[in-house]
Amino acid sequence: MKTIKLYLIAISAFVSVLTSCSTDILIEPSNFDISIDTTRIYKVGDTLKFIISGGNANQITFFSGELGSQYSNLGRTTSLGTPKLVFQTLLNQGSPVTDSLRLMISSNLKGYDSISVVQANWIDITARNTKWPSDVSTKFTISDSINLSDFNNVSDSINIAFRFIGKEAISPTLQAKWQISNLTLTNITSDGNSFPLFSTFDNTGWVQVSIKNQANAWDVGNWNMSAKNSKTNSSGVTIRTAYPITLNPGSAANDDWLITSAINFKSVKPDEGTTIKNLANLTLTDYQYIYSKPGTYTITFVGANLNLNESKKVVRQITIKVLPK
Repeated sequence: MKTIKLYLIAISAFVSVLTSCSTDILIEPSNFDISIDTTRIYKVGDTLKFIISGGNANQITFFSGELGSQYSNLGRTTSLGTPKLVFQTLLNQGSPVTDSLRLMISSNLKGYDSISVVQANWIDITARNTKWPSDVSTKFTISDSINLSDFNNVSDSINIAFRFIGKEAISPTLQAKWQISNLTLTNITSDGNSFPLFSTFDNTGWVQVSIKNQANAWDVGNWNMSAKNSKTNSSGVTIRTAYPITLNPGSAANDDWLITSAINFKSVKPDEGTTIKNLANLTLTDYQYIYSKPGTYTITFVGANLNLNESKKVVRQITIKVLPK
């Protein structure tokens, strides 16, 4: 019984502390400050030592000012940049007629069914890539880095597609057989940062749609269908869960689409800081950092006090020039 009573007392005390923390008036850490020796000349590889004073901030976050760690970009989720598309293609059967495979883009695709695909407004951008396979081969051809920045302000929902148009062939060997691999789409912002929009098979969200001859289709699942819940798509084609993606059209006429999920070309990942002190830490009096590249950096320290319901913060910034070594 004594053990139980002591246990209950401990729980009561813990709840009391939590309640106190959540109801106490939160004070802004106004005396939090950062300084550095500004008389020194700093070069790449030097250790910069920041002095932290007014140590009443419960949490301190550091932004180095480098790409990906700029406080001004903390809440940024979109940024106008240059979206670049790169992919690989392989023609391993049939005649090297590139017009059987078209590169398309749409800003108003409403669904991933044949009716929606037909009704959407598609722009043919095949000619933007000059590096298509010139002959039957076992080696993939890497495309140009295709600039799609003219679609930045068209819509926040863009789909990219490969469209295969096949004519009826006398023999299956005369019908072009295509493979697609390693498609990437990257938003390159004006500050030189790169944000991958499509980088892996999984996050590209591939879907196949057959307008003509559903017996032969790209070997990826239908929308909302994957190898996790089915071994084949509605055309009976085994679902592919990794690159390369193949279309073996046989000898019949075809109109088959391989479409990415919709994407905002302007998407970026918000910049992040490094938490160098939290509630569990003791007082922090200094912080050291080394830059690997020369440049002028706006360094930011955010001192914050927080509880369960709110936070109050102060921002301190220092601009430092780092010279080549």
